[in-house]
Amino acid sequence: MVAVDDSAAMIDLARRRLGARAEVVQADLNHPLPFDASSFDLVLCALVIHHVPDRAACLREFNRLLRPGGHVVLSTHHPTADWLRKGGSYFDVKEEEDTWHRDEASYRVRFWREPLTSLCAAMTESGFLVERLVELLPAPSMREHSPDHWEKLQREPGFIAFRLLKPAAPHA
Repeated sequence: MVAVDDSAAMIDLARRRLGARAEVVQADLNHPLPFDASSFDLVLCALVIHHVPDRAACLREFNRLLRPGGHVVLSTHHPTADWLRKGGSYFDVKEEEDTWHRDEASYRVRFWREPLTSLCAAMTESGFLVERLVELLPAPSMREHSPDHWEKLQREPGFIAFRLLKPAAPHA
């Protein structure tokens, strides 16, 4: 198993938590990754792709890394969630910024907002087939800890997940 992150702090944390169970590599998804082609059977990309400026290039890199028949499991913001929160046209592809507050500190976070058509086109144009798309509902346990968020996520999707397949033979 290999774990990748661009943050030195996250790399240190992952190395402490994972020990010898995984190779932990600092790398930037905006650039080619330091692995040979067809090195992996699975790429897991959880809540990261919307922070990458060129999502199509990142997906092409994932395709390069996968063996034929390999998969990408990817989650991201649901496109309607950011549109409902930020307004404007759902069909815009644009960089957004939020400010997160945690432990009396504030963090500026940049991410890309795009319609589902654009994200799916980046996937298929990168050589993948979309095997499955899941609009995630909150876990029942969230209802107790965060009832307002739980209720909202019952009505408005917040996240979306995809299972992508790298076909054994290129598709048309």
